[in-house]
This record gives sequence, C-alpha cells and structure tokens, in this order.
Amino acid sequence: MCFYHDYDWTADVSEDVLTTDAAPHECYECHARIHPEEPHRWVYQQEHEACRRCEDDPDWQEEGGNDPGSEDCKAGNHDYGETFECRICDRCNRLLEAIRRAEEADGCRGSEAQPAFGEIRELDREVWEEYAEKFARLGLLDEIALIPWPDAEDAAEMLVDHYPGYWCEEYGEAVPEGAELGGSD
Repeated sequence: MCFYHDYDWTADVSEDVLTTDAAPHECYECHARIHPEEPHRWVYQQEHEACRRCEDDPDWQEEGGNDPGSEDCKAGNHDYGETFECRICDRCNRLLEAIRRAEEADGCRGSEAQPAFGEIRELDREVWEEYAEKFARLGLLDEIALIPWPDAEDAAEMLVDHYPGYWCEEYGEAVPEGAELGGSD
C-alpha cells in the first residue's frame, strides 16, 4: 500500500537529522514528551531556498543579489514561503522506518513509502495487522511491539500466537517454545 500525498506545497529545503536538544519537546506523531538530551528526529522543511521578494526584485538581481530590495527584506524579514518543523521520538521514528522498509519491499519509493508526518495514529487496526505481518516477513519482530495497538496486550498476543521463542522486549514476555506458527484463520 503506497501512500499518495496531496500536499499544498513542496519543500526546496529539507533537513532531516537525528539529534538531541537541551529543551523538552513533544513528539509530532504520538504526542509523548521528548526529554532533554533524549535522541529524536528533527525535520525542517522550507518551500523556497531563496527569499521570494528578493528573487522578484529587479534592482536586487541587477546588483548581483547582494542587497535586498524590499523594505521587509532590508529589515531581515525574508519570505521563504511555507515552513514545517517537527520532532519525532525514537519509538515513532523506529516505527516510521519499519513502515518505510515494508513499503519499499512492496515496491513503493520515496515519499510514497511513508505516511505523512503526524498520520501514523490515523491508520486503522486492519492496516496495523497488515504491517505486523509485513514486519514479521522482513524479520522486524521488535518493531511489531511498536505498533500502536488499541490494547497493549494485542501485540503480545500476536507474538505469542505466531512467533515461538521470541522474547518481546517491549512487553517483557517470552513467546512459549512450541507455539504453532501462523496462528489460525
């Protein structure tokens, strides 16, 4: 299932880094607190690389772009168009990475291999069940525990039913040896 996005604008400038920060933040995906110095993903996007007013000013272009022509630009108030910035906790970042890997294995590429930022909690239970199966096929068993199941026991039950001998770090349970693979239909 590729994700097809209908954005109002596209970014000419994009930064996407793993970082830490001295200040606390809120995860854009799950709204959990990101504590100071806790590793997280920071995403910044900007519609235009250059100021739109400066680019459109013929005097500025004739002077080689060294002196912004508009009063706003001279005051340091450049217009780069739309911007977007978010921070994503490590847990949600790992889940987004697993989704990306699963979608790329199915042939999706680029932005269509990942939901738009802030939308992983919008996916319904059937989609998450499909991802659990895809993650298992790809050997991403630890990522199954990251899925935002409505009931935390659902992930542990799914692992117990389908993957014998697997230790689920997230829930601290071992899947019993001898459990039948594949479960029931």
